[in-house]
Amino acid sequence: MKHIHYSLVFLFVVLSQPLWSQVALRVQLQDSTKQPLGGAALLVRDSAHVYSAISDSSGMALLSLPHAGKYALHISLLGYQPIDTVLPIFSGGSFIPFVLHASPHALSEVVVRTENIAIQQQGEKFILHFVNPNFVQGRSIWDVLKTSPLIQVDENDQLSVLGNGNVIIFINGKRQYISMQALVQMLKGRPADDIQQLEIIPVPTAEYNAPTGSAIINIVFKKSSNYTKGYVNSTTVYRNLFTQMLAAGITHQKGTWSYDINLDGSYNQAQIRQTSTFTDPQLPLEWASTQNTKISYPNLDGSIQLTYQPGKNSELSLFHESYYASANPDHYTQQTFTHYLQTMNNGQDSSDQSFINNKLNYYEANSVLQYSWTQPAQQKKLEFILSHVYVSYAQSHQYAFENYQSSQLKSSTNLYQDMPAFNNNIAARISYTQPVSQKVILSAGAEYTHSYAHNRVNWSQFMGGQYVSIDSLNILYQLPEDVFEGFFNVRMLLSQKFMLNAGLRASHTHDDGKLNGTSVYRRDYNNFIPILQFTYQLSANHQFSYALEDGVYRPTFWDLVPFFKYSSSNVVDQNASSLDKVTYFKNYLTYTLRQKHVFMLYNNFQYHVVSQNGYPYLNPDGKLVFASTNLKYDDLASISYNSSYAFFKGIWNWNPYIYITYHVIRGKDSTAFLDNHRFWTGLLFTNQLVLSRKKAWFAQVYTGFTSPIIGDASFYKQLHAQLQLNISLMKRIKNWTFLLMANDLLNTNQFQTRRYIFQNPMIDYRVQQYYLMPQFAVRISWNFGNQKVSAGEVNQQTIQEIKRRAGVNL
Repeated sequence: MKHIHYSLVFLFVVLSQPLWSQVALRVQLQDSTKQPLGGAALLVRDSAHVYSAISDSSGMALLSLPHAGKYALHISLLGYQPIDTVLPIFSGGSFIPFVLHASPHALSEVVVRTENIAIQQQGEKFILHFVNPNFVQGRSIWDVLKTSPLIQVDENDQLSVLGNGNVIIFINGKRQYISMQALVQMLKGRPADDIQQLEIIPVPTAEYNAPTGSAIINIVFKKSSNYTKGYVNSTTVYRNLFTQMLAAGITHQKGTWSYDINLDGSYNQAQIRQTSTFTDPQLPLEWASTQNTKISYPNLDGSIQLTYQPGKNSELSLFHESYYASANPDHYTQQTFTHYLQTMNNGQDSSDQSFINNKLNYYEANSVLQYSWTQPAQQKKLEFILSHVYVSYAQSHQYAFENYQSSQLKSSTNLYQDMPAFNNNIAARISYTQPVSQKVILSAGAEYTHSYAHNRVNWSQFMGGQYVSIDSLNILYQLPEDVFEGFFNVRMLLSQKFMLNAGLRASHTHDDGKLNGTSVYRRDYNNFIPILQFTYQLSANHQFSYALEDGVYRPTFWDLVPFFKYSSSNVVDQNASSLDKVTYFKNYLTYTLRQKHVFMLYNNFQYHVVSQNGYPYLNPDGKLVFASTNLKYDDLASISYNSSYAFFKGIWNWNPYIYITYHVIRGKDSTAFLDNHRFWTGLLFTNQLVLSRKKAWFAQVYTGFTSPIIGDASFYKQLHAQLQLNISLMKRIKNWTFLLMANDLLNTNQFQTRRYIFQNPMIDYRVQQYYLMPQFAVRISWNFGNQKVSAGEVNQQTIQEIKRRAGVNL
């Protein structure tokens, strides 16, 4: 038995033993006239892995390979004959020149102009290579993201990847814990010249430190050391009211230490109008309502990250962020006027007016301690993360309801609702990646999360000159939660063309929600979340991939608090205390053609999904109630196309995103009547224009058309199509960037109408909610430090390369 044990240990060591030396391969590419060729794609394979690179404007490509030996090399470049060969790589490194010969087939003008971006599929990733340096020079990282395929950014700076708005940002493979608002400001203030590539991961495998159901954008920078970089952003936005934002940050690295400090503050103002009409001919009941909401509030966000590298392959970092926002009742108001054309039981026509003053105080503190140890040549990685998040969320609502009948009789009610809450969360995660054979890499880990949520709801009524507590409505809701999770992922290279990822997340969740000390939400359940992905590369121009993810969304702590609040005197929002978990299944099937055109079939099926806007019904008092509930399922299927084109000598870069979607939502139990389904389509085009390379003038134009849709897990349909137009103009002067923006110029939200679905089909309820005008903004950025900041100069070698390949004089 002991001999068997030693034999197994010896076999494992042999299979997992990496080769410790790392060798460099330098490839020089030229055409038949000895001119360098930039933008060529290189794929290098051994028996287990695939390595890739893009040649620069000098025709040079550099790859770091884990060991000496024989490798298969593929080189492709539009307009030239590809090269496939086998290379012997020696331990001291290799320098190999190649000459590419022009293809006998003539290329069209459009094909030549697609050389700004190359899209490559590699396992679970879509890798965007910026082969034309003019595409990124003179712009910020955020501007590059906005004009990159597979990524969408709306007018409110909300990121999404192929329609998934739950996006996590990584930088150089490391998750960024800074809030998305502060992260956007940082990306706006830092130049994109140092970007090496973007990695887009629609379905992260189990080893990624990302929530289930999320997508990842990994920004990979060129290597640099001993630097100081900083930025200052000032943004002024006008949309009926002014909003002012100011952000600054500095990053410093020297030797083994580095720090990153970011500050972000703003004074936000917004004004929104909502109109609605309601008709129930059976009661009868009919009203028309107009609501104006005005909010003004400051917020402040500050973060610091300290990083220490005790060794070449290890790193220890400490991150902390604090965020605060506050709104006073005088600065957060809702005023609603409702005219009743008919009232219940043939009552007199009447009207009412409601004033709701809201108070808000929000504070969040987030701390993360992370240690990582990596051996890139051996593909080993150890990571440990310890995090703590504390959130304090106190809100209150003061309701003043004034009712009028026949314009003579008047009654009024004054209520006060106070809802203090806090949440405390501690989590620990450990993961390890290790090759177990020449063709198999195993990642495994475990994570534990403990959370405690504490929520109070206190009601009082103004009587006799003072507020008197309404004890029957007061509640205390507490929810402790423990989640134990383990995961593993196996990456297998089955052949030089076929790669497989298979993983599993297994977790156990324990909840014990208590309402006024009595257990009302006790849950113990297990989740098994499989992830399956494969990539098949038929050739350099044809790549296929498939991804399957099964996961669980747990109800949020706030969703489970059984409270209600008024939106107006006749509309009530009601929470539920017993929502079920949501199980989802996501499927992606993609085909990438010529490293430019991405075709995708996508399906997202959610079982027992929680309704987003609530289940609408009329209570006996004639008030419209929207109650949280689980539906039977939400099933969305779509086919989409993404790409990137360049026209007119590279002046115009055009990214189309086109999709056709079929969406169906079904209810269950009390909502079994719900059968909400519809086809819709979207045509979204992002344009980047170079107005003057010499003077560094740039412009971006976004146009989007979407036919009428239905909302996710919702009881409504949109009745009208939406057309959106956003325009921005940017000027670069040395270290300064000036940006003018005009968003939603057509203000089409004003014409969007939602019609809700009721159990009684005769009930008609329609809502319009919109800003009063388009959004206009001015952004000024200043960069400082010893970073490379480009003012939009042209790389002449690359331009000459495009000239020769196009066969024209540009």
